[in-house]
Amino acid sequence: MKNILTILFVLFYSVAQAQNLDSLGVNDNYLLNSEEAKYLNESVKGQRGSFDFNNKKVVFSKGNHATLITKSNYFEIFVKPSLKSEGDMTNYLVILTDDEKKQSGGFDAIIVAWSKIGLTKSRRKTIIRKMGKK
Repeated sequence: MKNILTILFVLFYSVAQAQNLDSLGVNDNYLLNSEEAKYLNESVKGQRGSFDFNNKKVVFSKGNHATLITKSNYFEIFVKPSLKSEGDMTNYLVILTDDEKKQSGGFDAIIVAWSKIGLTKSRRKTIIRKMGKK
């Protein structure tokens, strides 16, 4: 009986996850949809404290140089393959201060994918400045 419940749970989780994959990265709007917010809330739960991604405007970058990428690329290149293989996805969260939020044009956070060093102060300022020009 225990084995059957385990199998059912795994199947249900796989089906639910597959349905959610279709809702991730469907456009390049900086405002997250509910499934994207749900994924990011879970992905960086140890970093975010009380920060909640629902109704947040987020910019994405990758690697140690924090190169900017689109939201759709972030989910297609990094997240979906990771979820399909049940692997771990490494995200680094940068929550912007009120002043940085104003400078950036209203962005709430930066997500850096696959970076060993996170985001340097210099690169953080550069990203905020770039986003303020959009």
